[in-house]
Parts: sequence; C-alpha cells; structure tokens
Amino acid sequence: MQIQQINCSIEIKKIDIGYEEAIKLHETKFWRGWTPEEIARFQMYNSRLLVPWDVFQDAVSETLGRPVWTHEFASDELREELKGKRPQATFDGVLGLLPPERTIVVIV
Repeated sequence: MQIQQINCSIEIKKIDIGYEEAIKLHETKFWRGWTPEEIARFQMYNSRLLVPWDVFQDAVSETLGRPVWTHEFASDELREELKGKRPQATFDGVLGLLPPERTIVVIV
C-alpha cells in the first residue's frame, strides 16, 4: 500500500485501514503540523490508534479546554462534547462515568 500524506481540516476524517497499513501510516508522523483540534477530531473517529496516545489525549484536552480522563474516551459523551453538541463536562459528570463500586475519591 502506498501511504500518502493525509491532509486534515476541521471536518471529521475517518479511514478504515488494516493493522499493517496503520503502522506504516503512523510511522509517517502525518499529524505533525496539525492543530490540536484537527488531531482530536481525526483520531476520535478512527478505530485504530494512528496518533500516539499522549498526543491524542493532549489534543483533546486542549481542544476542550479541560483535562480529559482516560475513561472518558470510552463514552459517547466525549464525542458529543467535541462536536459541540454537549456542554463541557463537569467533575461530577466525569466521575459519574465510573462504576460506583470502583470509585474512590480522596479529599485532601
């Protein structure tokens, strides 16, 4: 497969590629030069991790203007917030995504 440069705009871009093609694409570091919002929107809608996790998580946090916890990436609420169809998540809302029996909050 010939890997071509991916140009991104703020529109959501989804690509369906196999494992080997994903590795080749990742090695091109195609996301360099993209804005955090472009990285966030691109990776959020692709099932394979094509951008390094730390770059992706930082891009989503910067785009949304708040820290984003790892467990939020499993929820549709984060996608809706990124699309602007949901208000910014609150601490209680983010905590509510965790199972109560596995949640411990330490107040210092």
